[in-house]
Amino acid sequence: MTESAPIMAANPLWHRLDNGLLQLVTWTARLGGLMLLMVGFFVLYEVVCRYVFQSPTLWVMDYSIYFVMWAVLLGSAYTMRTRGHVLVDVVINKVSPANRRVVQICIHTVILAFALTITAAGVHSCVRAYQMKELTMSALYIPLYYPMSSIPVGFGLMALEELATLFNLILLKSSDTRRKEEALP
Repeated sequence: MTESAPIMAANPLWHRLDNGLLQLVTWTARLGGLMLLMVGFFVLYEVVCRYVFQSPTLWVMDYSIYFVMWAVLLGSAYTMRTRGHVLVDVVINKVSPANRRVVQICIHTVILAFALTITAAGVHSCVRAYQMKELTMSALYIPLYYPMSSIPVGFGLMALEELATLFNLILLKSSDTRRKEEALP
């Protein structure tokens, strides 16, 4: 049981919201994993077509790139929730336990600002690509906003995770390690 569990029990609305966010990012991570599996099948199909039938495809490279983009960005929020990203904890470990939470709040505020900035820029780019009817530069001519929309979706999910983390650090006064146990089996 995490140290924020008693506080979360006293805040049933926050508990429901946080569980909803957990379900959302778990679902998106699983979707990302499925997309990576599909990329494996795409590449296998390309290898068979190219080397067995001497007839390469036009679509495998493009779809593989776009699916990997989506998979990475859909899985990033889940990775944030389970603290799976690389953490350079040299500074945090040198700070006294009393000040550690303050340092964590500063770090997560910077991450949130970055995620919101990329989300806003991604939305702006997608809207512009849609309005200008921009297409990919491949033989498939896919509307560019399809692959580009992975950026605001992925970074938007990461921003939601950072908001939840900051809520726990600031208002619930919990530690930053509260959700490591939520990793998929």
